[in-house]
Amino acid sequence: MILLIISESDALLEEFLKEKVKSDIEEIRYHRNFEEFFSELQRKNKRDLFGLRKIIILKGLEEIKEKEASSLAIYLKENPNDFIIVAKSEPLILLREFKKKNVDYEEKEIKIPRGKELERFLISTLNKYKIRFTPNMIKILIDNYKDNFDLLLNEIKKLSLYGGNLGKEEILTLLRLRTDIFGILNSLTENNWLLFLRHFHKYLQQIKKDEEFNNLFSFLSNSLLKIAIYKLKPQATLKGNPYFLSNLKLAAKKMDLKNLQAVIEALARTERKLKRFQIKIEDFPREVIYEIKAKIN
Repeated sequence: MILLIISESDALLEEFLKEKVKSDIEEIRYHRNFEEFFSELQRKNKRDLFGLRKIIILKGLEEIKEKEASSLAIYLKENPNDFIIVAKSEPLILLREFKKKNVDYEEKEIKIPRGKELERFLISTLNKYKIRFTPNMIKILIDNYKDNFDLLLNEIKKLSLYGGNLGKEEILTLLRLRTDIFGILNSLTENNWLLFLRHFHKYLQQIKKDEEFNNLFSFLSNSLLKIAIYKLKPQATLKGNPYFLSNLKLAAKKMDLKNLQAVIEALARTERKLKRFQIKIEDFPREVIYEIKAKIN
């Protein structure tokens, strides 16, 4: 069976494949070098030791040329298997060759929801991620991300990391933060320096403005300060989202007080070095680790 899936959204395609394809898959992308693409297809389209074939996902075929499309159409017809062709728009040249050579295929279009459909999709997705929401949250998400659907889905996943009942200000604050910020915080509280570097470097590759870095520092500082309060006074009552505060309480139980103080002081010292132009932003994560280790040792 050959299934052609068309969608402008990578996120929707990913969700669809995750839900519908339960077998092992192999992904092959066409990069304007048909010989390499075709060789990889022939190599991967073989039975395993148990006589089974993996589902082959083919990408990038919107740009295939006529002669190449003809060869591929013949191969797909003569080598029956489950092939899924994923495209952002109809691969017209390939489809013409399918028609000429009587290649059977099914076509499915996954459209990005708009208007009321988008609102219904958001409600369903928020329920799926067990995020408690209000009509106000739906409006904020649509107003901010109606023109970038994939980013919208990413933001919903970010909200799921935070959890609980979210007020308007909390939502707006979270939408200004990147998902990796939570990874940075967790790696700090777990003293996992390798993971801290990985999350931080990924974060630095994404940010474009100093303001975004300031958001990160503010979030980390406030979170670590709350962890310190819970460490010293476990029954302390703090303002904020209950779900997130419960995670900070858990971190307080896990963190050694000496390590916690070292992390807070290291962040403060490294921020001062950054403001005095003694280090660059890209040096920040390694400098933090150096300061933490110097304090602990």
